[in-house]
Amino acid sequence: MNVSEEPDPAAAPGQSIFDEVTGLPNRAGWESVLDMEERRCRRYGGNPGVVAVDVKGPLPGTGELSGPELLRLVAETLGRASRDTDAVARVGERRFAVLATEGGEAVYVLEERLRRALEEVGVVASVRARARRSWTDLGAAWRQAESAAGSPRWVQPGNLLLNAEPPCLN
Repeated sequence: MNVSEEPDPAAAPGQSIFDEVTGLPNRAGWESVLDMEERRCRRYGGNPGVVAVDVKGPLPGTGELSGPELLRLVAETLGRASRDTDAVARVGERRFAVLATEGGEAVYVLEERLRRALEEVGVVASVRARARRSWTDLGAAWRQAESAAGSPRWVQPGNLLLNAEPPCLN
């Protein structure tokens, strides 16, 4: 989903909804995307999912990337690993978000694909997904994914997951 051409009517004049380093939507842009998708779901149905990505840094021994280089690499990697219908945003200093519009339980497949893609380019990150449920909204799914991304479940060399747990299905 290319949201770069859609202005946010709620944004204050002069307030950008795009991150200057990556060109992705920022937190304000992300919240606008979530709001639009939630309204679409309420009107037409569907259970999209969200993925939170906390970037820890480059894998040891893969070279040192500077802050902006690392962030651009993560943005490009998430964009390539996501589907055309997904939306990627940079929502914090080292936090990214992906909206899987055609989600449901498939968001957990996307979670693993994003995790592998980051590992392949030498990035240590915590990647957590949550699906929107019929009894809740995307905001709740995002808060759960964002909270879980802060807990230790990092991509490590050899696809080893530390403190791994199965995805939450509620």
